[in-house]
Amino acid sequence: MYSLNVNTVTNAQRGVKTLKRYGIYATISRAKSSVRLKGCGYTVNFEYNDLDFVLNLFNTSGIDVLGVDVI
Repeated sequence: MYSLNVNTVTNAQRGVKTLKRYGIYATISRAKSSVRLKGCGYTVNFEYNDLDFVLNLFNTSGIDVLGVDVI
């Protein structure tokens, strides 16, 4: 499972909608306090084999990914 850090709830919602279009189930959660200090307020959590594909989707949708965690 991956967790992509984004800075706003709007970007997190856009990310979930983008993944849904490709049949990828995702959830939003509030980032841990240590991550929020770096400017990341929310995470988009999902299970999918091809992280590069997902990062490309976010990039082409104009969603800045501030960090990636494997959970």
